Amino acid sequence: MLKKVVFFIFIIGILAMISGCNIDENPKREKQEVQEPEKAGNPAGKDTEPKAEGEEEMDTGIQWDQEAITVYQPKKGGVWYPRMYQLKSRTILCGFDTNEDGGRAVVKCVASKDGGLTWSSDAVQVTDLPEYDCANTNFIELENGDIWAAYRANEWEGEEYYSSIRVNVSRDGGRTWGPHSIVTEEKGTGGVYEPHFGYLGEKIAVFYANDSLNAVSDNRQQNIEFKLWEGNTWSKKIIASDGTKTFSRDGMPVWCRLEDDSFCLVIESTSLAPSAEFIIQMKNSPDGLDWSEKLKNIYIPKGRGKKAGAPYIERLKDGRVAVSFQTDEDATENGDARSKMKVILSTDASASEFLPASVPFNTPDGYCSNWNALLSYEEYLFAVTSTNYPTTGILMKRGLVK
Repeated sequence: MLKKVVFFIFIIGILAMISGCNIDENPKREKQEVQEPEKAGNPAGKDTEPKAEGEEEMDTGIQWDQEAITVYQPKKGGVWYPRMYQLKSRTILCGFDTNEDGGRAVVKCVASKDGGLTWSSDAVQVTDLPEYDCANTNFIELENGDIWAAYRANEWEGEEYYSSIRVNVSRDGGRTWGPHSIVTEEKGTGGVYEPHFGYLGEKIAVFYANDSLNAVSDNRQQNIEFKLWEGNTWSKKIIASDGTKTFSRDGMPVWCRLEDDSFCLVIESTSLAPSAEFIIQMKNSPDGLDWSEKLKNIYIPKGRGKKAGAPYIERLKDGRVAVSFQTDEDATENGDARSKMKVILSTDASASEFLPASVPFNTPDGYCSNWNALLSYEEYLFAVTSTNYPTTGILMKRGLVK
């Protein structure tokens, strides 16, 4: 009898380990199971892992706080892909996708009114499409105070894969949300993912990745596209990076305006595969519309078959930029579920060179801190990540920029 009880407890424990970082953010990216720690002995987010040899001597340009701040912990299940946005009221929103309520993934958000030190305990649901998996959210605030949330809504419909980039709107500071518009839709093989908002002049632009076979010749390729809001509809798509010409799965676009009013885009790329499964690339545009400039490599992971992906770019108060990404280059095993967040700062406002990478969350080997993002806030740079160590949730670190 005692053996049966022990076995039952063991099975329950195994089921609890499934939440974590094995979300399929893109159907072409692998799922990998990551175990939860048997004992979360250290306080949530406190780094106890020793730094790698020589890490302290490197000038990374940023000093991270010792302890992390818990932004959100799901009731059960998983939580992924956090994105922060500061409103004109100085409230900070953090959106993410989660399946904590059972069923398909939905987008939710929490808010901080004290500069990210504390967060609302109850999450607001942004999407309400139970027939779709909703994920990859990103915010933008309009001049009239409306807040838009872009996200993907995807689902298999029989033998075909339906995917869309959609926008929901809040007119009360993020407390309630409703549908606004559909940016783009694809049906067949492949789809659209990872929207990111910004302003081009007075127009709102949304960039996204498209690996639909309606856009590329095979699923080893992927385009970066964007559309402009024309006042009552979305424009025709414009290609910012053509995966059929780079022979690459150019994905997960994030872009920002630079100090000189030009624009900068970061993506993950398979252009060096198989020696490096994914690398981080950047390209510039004088006006946000013309992206004819060639891509340049800004981070290549160490080790054959390793990857650096899921980039995010943020302009700092001094005009330089910070780029975050996830990489498995330090892990024993490969994959997104073994990856941890790293951040590089540029040495100048044109992002021509970068300092060595820093590691905000010293995630132990076998765990993950991934699908991350950044926010520049006063003299700090905020790093935010989904993680399964020391428990499943969204963690944030403040870094003092030097």
